[in-house]
Amino acid sequence: MQRLLSARVAGAAMPARFRKLAPGLAAAFAIALASTGLRNATSIAALNPVVLALAIGMAARSVLGASPPLIPGIAFAVRPLLRAAIVLLGLSVTLGQLFGLGAGALGLAVLVVATTLPFTVWLGNRLGVDPPLAQLIGAGTAICGASAIVAANQVARGRDEDVTYALAVITLCGTAAMLIYPALAAPLGLDAHSYGLWAGASVHEVVQAVGAAAAGGPEAAQSGTVMKLARVFLLAPAVAALGLWVGQSSGAKAPVPWFAFGFL
Repeated sequence: MQRLLSARVAGAAMPARFRKLAPGLAAAFAIALASTGLRNATSIAALNPVVLALAIGMAARSVLGASPPLIPGIAFAVRPLLRAAIVLLGLSVTLGQLFGLGAGALGLAVLVVATTLPFTVWLGNRLGVDPPLAQLIGAGTAICGASAIVAANQVARGRDEDVTYALAVITLCGTAAMLIYPALAAPLGLDAHSYGLWAGASVHEVVQAVGAAAAGGPEAAQSGTVMKLARVFLLAPAVAALGLWVGQSSGAKAPVPWFAFGFL
């Protein structure tokens, strides 16, 4: 009898929790759907759905104000749901694609991530930038833009303002690179393959990197896309290393991003 009663209580708790999360999850889903639809409708590569979703959310908050019923669901979307999405992002990269790049290109991807992230954090500290913000900009620059910023914030633990600013900086710089890179290929004497590797190794967002590489032709698009995916594949070890770094810098227990290992 007691077991039956406990089962009924547990069963009743689940619908109650779902009802509590449902409004916020519905709002998050609606914003995600709107941002993705806007990106697909315009076909503008520079429009990142993550940035669009952030802008829509900020606009809604400014116009409608805070809504307490939405907070539990949005908090759930920001933590467990977001981490699951990062794990699923790993499905976009296959080992065959990575090995097809060759040892030299793979080494270049590792070198880019291993040097860009710490250098950006160091430079940010020298310029007086708050450490979490410098870490987020470094992750976005070194790996894959907005997705890396959101993932890195699980260990950097920056403020909402830090995430917003980092996303804005990365989007602006990546968009500028996507427009400028094609004009630099000829003056630099780069062939299609080399140009694609350059774009894939240095442009921030996946869409921006692919767009910049595609301007150099099919061969450049292929090499640039796979090079960019190699950087995306390094998201998990980079976030894990950042977590250790944050722990050592603060003297606190290093945050372990277990979700990042699911990415692999």
